[in-house]
Amino acid sequence: VKLPATPITVYYRKETSGTTNNFANYLNKTQPTIWTKATNDAFTSAFPGTVPTDGSFSAQQGNDGVANGVMNKDGGIGYAEISFINERQSAGKGIYAAKVKNGANEWSVPTAASAAKFVAAATLDSTAGTVTFDYATTTAGAYPITAVSYGMANTAAGSGTAAQNTAIKNYVDYVVNSCAPAVAEIKGYAALTGAALDLAKAQLAKIGK
Repeated sequence: VKLPATPITVYYRKETSGTTNNFANYLNKTQPTIWTKATNDAFTSAFPGTVPTDGSFSAQQGNDGVANGVMNKDGGIGYAEISFINERQSAGKGIYAAKVKNGANEWSVPTAASAAKFVAAATLDSTAGTVTFDYATTTAGAYPITAVSYGMANTAAGSGTAAQNTAIKNYVDYVVNSCAPAVAEIKGYAALTGAALDLAKAQLAKIGK
């Protein structure tokens, strides 16, 4: 493939963010000899070296700022949650999500289905309720730059009143079992399935115990 000579402008998050952490973690885990620094929430700190100041890198506020920067700049690249790309594509804007090579040597596109396949290959901690991704998984169709959103609640004995615990449990139950299956994919997310869903339900049962 003959690439164009268009200068590349990299757009990244100005503020600290989980999106930056997730993206930098993927790069560190898959290309550790190039992206040598361990991940953190700040792009300038996670970047392996000093971020150039010649205009080839541009810091923007939030997913909106990064997506708008890429959309409005020929040669612009960056990272953002897929919902911000879908939103702009629905409005007819010229912005696209990159295919990324996964551990099965496939060029995978970011969809609810491909994200779910990647999560399904992760290691689950039944005590903490956390997910550790396997970036080398050879699961077919998995999209390797995927994040999980966590719901947090105090499960210590005696925490909160019975009414408060019931309200919290009902809310988390609604998100996991009703809202996500109905609208997650439309919004650019993926509902939990399989073992990850079972883990979420087990954690949910601990609220108010």
